Amino acid sequence: MLISDIHIGGADKRFEHTQARLGKVVNAILAMDPKPDNVICFGDVAMSFGLGCDYDVSKPILQRIVDAGIKLTLTLGNHDRRSEFLKRWPEYRTSSPVPGRVVSVVDLGTADLVLLDTLKGTDDRPANDMGPVEGTIDPAQLAWLESF
Repeated sequence: MLISDIHIGGADKRFEHTQARLGKVVNAILAMDPKPDNVICFGDVAMSFGLGCDYDVSKPILQRIVDAGIKLTLTLGNHDRRSEFLKRWPEYRTSSPVPGRVVSVVDLGTADLVLLDTLKGTDDRPANDMGPVEGTIDPAQLAWLESF
């Protein structure tokens, strides 16, 4: 199961609808029979700026997937901020095969899905900066990918 660009806004009441929408998506996933083995979220967990409160609000909603026994894998998009994400999801710091990046390998049984962290300028941008749209694969990820 793939989901993407959930853009949860935690600080602004104008974005409460994003939380309700994600709640409905999670409810639909949990109601599936059979339930999916994996849910993969392709980036942009945060609304716009990667604020800590965006992850504070999204984590308990997404945690319901994990609590149901479904493997959840999150990737980062240009609106995310790696340091704030890792404060709420520290397991990605230790499970990533590339130190300092959020890299995941999802075993799909017949193939591996490799999810790289292409965030560029994520933690040194001003608080109200949405981040650059273009990404990059840093040398450490490229070396790991070649060896993988």
